[in-house]
Amino acid sequence: MALPSIIDPRKLAQQQALYQGSVAADQLTRFAQAVTAIESDLTARVEFALNASRKPCVSGQLQIAAAVPCQRCLESVTIAIAAEFAVEVVWNEEQAASIVKRADSWIVAERQASLLELLEDELLLALPVVSYHDEGQCASDLRQLLQADNEQPAASENPFAVLQSLKKH
Repeated sequence: MALPSIIDPRKLAQQQALYQGSVAADQLTRFAQAVTAIESDLTARVEFALNASRKPCVSGQLQIAAAVPCQRCLESVTIAIAAEFAVEVVWNEEQAASIVKRADSWIVAERQASLLELLEDELLLALPVVSYHDEGQCASDLRQLLQADNEQPAASENPFAVLQSLKKH
């Protein structure tokens, strides 16, 4: 089932709604700019509820596969991204500042908001800073580089040998 793109998070929190579904990879335009390729659709479970203070909250889990550059060989490596999130829905920056210590905030100044934008934000935050192929699968095998560094360089002629001969005269 496809997730709705536009929602009323406050109303859904009062109803304690639960959405499970997917978002097509071609709808994740901002996420697509941050990765080499999107390998699967985004699957998500999103729960809406009121917290102990009766404030609307949204929580959930995300999963997607994407290709990113390997930091060793710069070839593409596919990674699985799984993330959990929890945010409190607020009207403005002032309300967001008041809950900073308690939870992350989602500023929804209007009645409706884009669920897709929230999910994409959470995906971007879940991207690893660096990614590598598994050992032995990297085009730039680290062991080969280390062995090459450990080999003794061939004896070369000292460029200052000429000066040494001048010193003797």
